Amino acid sequence: MIVGMTLPDLQLTASPGKPFRLHELGPGWIVIYLYDGSPEHIGRDAAEHRAFSCLERDFSERGVNVAGLSAETPQEQEATVARERICHVMLADPRLELATALGIPLHTDEYGSRYPRVTIIARHHTVAAALRVTSSERAADQVIAWMKLSGAA
Repeated sequence: MIVGMTLPDLQLTASPGKPFRLHELGPGWIVIYLYDGSPEHIGRDAAEHRAFSCLERDFSERGVNVAGLSAETPQEQEATVARERICHVMLADPRLELATALGIPLHTDEYGSRYPRVTIIARHHTVAAALRVTSSERAADQVIAWMKLSGAA
């Protein structure tokens, strides 16, 4: 369980290929949705990207910074950002540094090791919740519901 752990200040790559420290997401509320990134799950990934993009204003009004993160290479992720027209921060973690730092279990298939569909909610860089995504289309709604129920943002 990663709740209560501190998010490490990893330097990853954000689209379009620039270095980005995880703590640049801010000291307030942060939502990092982990997605698979493999060609096999492109439809589910797209649905999740759209879900967070559609509620971008809701998150912004709550003072919540959102980022997507996968094991994709920076080049693969840049193609994803262009294809899906994503405006929020997208982070490439092909070395699975966040998984190693937090002990996040991965799944492995013919495309290599990949992140599970989990959304991390943190405040002041401390993990407040790790929500298992049950529906890619409803992932962002699931986060908003958690925030309302917990009295967060």
